[in-house]
Amino acid sequence: MRAFLRAAVISVVLAVSVTAPSAAAAPTAARYAEHLTIGFVFGDDAHDTNPFWRGELSPTTVVSQSTSGPLWWKTTTTVLSGQASAARVNMPETERTGSVQLTVVQRPFMAPEVRYSAFDGWLTGTSWHAGAKGFSGTFTTTDGHSGPIAAVTDAKMAEPAQTTAAEYPFLAAVLTGPHKGALPVGDFHINQIGTYVGGNFLSTGGIYTVIGDTDGHIVLMHMVGYGAVVGVPDSVLGGQVLGGTFTGPSPGDGGTWGSIRTFRIF
Repeated sequence: MRAFLRAAVISVVLAVSVTAPSAAAAPTAARYAEHLTIGFVFGDDAHDTNPFWRGELSPTTVVSQSTSGPLWWKTTTTVLSGQASAARVNMPETERTGSVQLTVVQRPFMAPEVRYSAFDGWLTGTSWHAGAKGFSGTFTTTDGHSGPIAAVTDAKMAEPAQTTAAEYPFLAAVLTGPHKGALPVGDFHINQIGTYVGGNFLSTGGIYTVIGDTDGHIVLMHMVGYGAVVGVPDSVLGGQVLGGTFTGPSPGDGGTWGSIRTFRIF
């Protein structure tokens, strides 16, 4: 039963735009060697009233590419470098700049794995899922912060922005940390005024206040006292879905989540 539920979570997450390509897809020589829009959340400080960061990565230089393994299981590793910038939302004075390095590992019939080091090593992490339109994962910083992060391509950013206000029942899978293997279920009740997101998060652990920010392409949310999520909205079979990665409630906990059905509020 647990294996079935974990497979269901993965299926839900794969519905959103940043998820894995089909099994038939061949490795792409320089995947993500382009401009990327990023969003991430500090999920570890319940008293941080603006833990939301947005910015960009430009890992357009191919530093190296190598292939290893037998003919029937070739692994291609591509190292990209470039520049990065990001700031807290509506706080340009907090801007960070520096270098970025992406290490993209592509194995046959599998989604790419992306390891990232940005702002001269201040922020590092690994993706939990990735695909043609971007990737999402978790991160830690050298000054003790952690949280979820998403990066999307210009092609994804060119799609129509989606309103976030809706009810989002979800499934999740904890992939790291003290609760590794857990399969949380819950519900987001999200309202939106302009780019501001607010509402409630309901799980087996209780009800938590949600604050957040959205640009219609990457949704950043902080469940005060619990953790943080990033979500990438998309439409599947005419219905809106939202999914991505999260951290919390315990230090080190992180994984993937996806809405199983969306009820529109407005």
